[in-house]
Amino acid sequence: IEAIKQIVYLFTRMDEDEKNWAYVKRAQKLILNQKESIKKVINYRWLAYEYENKYTTTGRKTLLDSGFTFTKKATIGAFQHKNYDELAKLYRAFESFSYHKGEVNKALQYIDTAIFFAKQIKGEKNLSGLYLSKAWDHLDLGEKEEAIQWMDSVIYHNKTNDVVGIMMEHLDASDLYEQAGRLDKAYAAFKVYAKMKD
Repeated sequence: IEAIKQIVYLFTRMDEDEKNWAYVKRAQKLILNQKESIKKVINYRWLAYEYENKYTTTGRKTLLDSGFTFTKKATIGAFQHKNYDELAKLYRAFESFSYHKGEVNKALQYIDTAIFFAKQIKGEKNLSGLYLSKAWDHLDLGEKEEAIQWMDSVIYHNKTNDVVGIMMEHLDASDLYEQAGRLDKAYAAFKVYAKMKD
């Protein structure tokens, strides 16, 4: 399973996603036959995200239902193991599937749950990715002030050394601020993005 996951990762990095699906389906057969363990929880989550990725390239709605089912199965195991890291990631997956289905109110509830579990994780944690999803959910609901506040939180709370991630975060911020009508913040965020890119 791990070897197949690495092949999928490699094809993704090479921008050859069309080769992935046969490997994902092979991994799926192996994962379904795994004994219940935290490893199976992690593998179910991986499958869920692969189904979401396939949906984004094909638009096939049935993929969302399958991904949602894998996420539910993984969530049961994550609760049994009291694994807050996995629960945060799984509720982020629920948020994503709901968002794709156009159920933005549900998506917002799921991202709040993901944030709750992420805050239970001991040690350093970076919540900016979860806050980013929350900001976009608020914007899609027409709640511009909330969207701006959460995007401010994304930038303030980012605790990563990933330069490319920070750069893309500022590009996202510029886009969100513009759509929310805060052109001053949009311009400032874009300037940071452009400087980092250069």
